[in-house]
Amino acid sequence: MPERTVLVVDDFEDLRTLVQFILEQEGCHVLSAVDGPSAIEVARRHEGRIDLLVTDATLPGMDGFELARRVALERPEVAVLFMSGNPYSREDLDRAAGAARAAIQKPFTADELSAAVNGLLDGLPGTPP
Repeated sequence: MPERTVLVVDDFEDLRTLVQFILEQEGCHVLSAVDGPSAIEVARRHEGRIDLLVTDATLPGMDGFELARRVALERPEVAVLFMSGNPYSREDLDRAAGAARAAIQKPFTADELSAAVNGLLDGLPGTPP
């Protein structure tokens, strides 16, 4: 069964590293980037499937909503989990393209992150349970 591939994007290195660690403990293959342009480049260079984009909603230069829209243009199968200190409405989430979208409020626990990731990925076709 193929592992899940997750692209984690956050300009705060400590949070990005923590999220990567949590997801690797869940058995995910994790790609990471510091901002929108580098995330787009990572997504373009990665030859395999990317199941999930986990991104900060507020990134320097390009917000997470625009990043999600751009990644989904080339990878429409990607689900998106926004991390933010601000609550987002369904209308906010609908601004981003992607197979499925959700948000998680910072600060969050490892269990909350795992539940959000699994909740998104478990419902996608072609994604291992």
